Amino acid sequence: MRLALVAVVVFLSSTASAVALDTKSPLATFEAISQRAKVAAHVRVLYQTHRLVAEGKEAGRIVTDSHCEVLEAAFGASQGDTLVITTLGGYYGNIGQKVFGLERLVPNEELAVFLDAPGYMDGGLRVTGMNLGLYRVVDAPSLETRERPIIGHGSSVFPARDDPTPLTLGDFLARAKLARSGR
Repeated sequence: MRLALVAVVVFLSSTASAVALDTKSPLATFEAISQRAKVAAHVRVLYQTHRLVAEGKEAGRIVTDSHCEVLEAAFGASQGDTLVITTLGGYYGNIGQKVFGLERLVPNEELAVFLDAPGYMDGGLRVTGMNLGLYRVVDAPSLETRERPIIGHGSSVFPARDDPTPLTLGDFLARAKLARSGR
């Protein structure tokens, strides 16, 4: 039994990695994900609410609505706006639900995000391309905000392969704006 469980976990892990790193995916480039997204912004998670989706084909799923303040945006939002990012999983009553492969957002955390259209699970915006659209901003007090590095699955996929320099928040915003303008 233990061997079968290990085999299933290894299979699912390798399958998820293969899908996430598929360079033939329509979201395999920074430019592609920028063009698909409705919003590219630097946000701070203010607070979260959890709920149960009550109707439709998604009924019974627990989702988390993260209310975020826009600190700076490349497109689709303005500084000071409040956005709601809806993700699968969370807590409802005494039941918890985790969706493996999706990053969990945390209150007071700063993120660089690509977001899709609103209305996801009857809630807010969805992270574009699962984890490809979500980066954590590194807390580096010695650096100016735009010089702070960002870390996420996409930060190892999107920069030029021969450039070991980490993607910074300023790079993220500038590249997203440039890609969105179609140049």
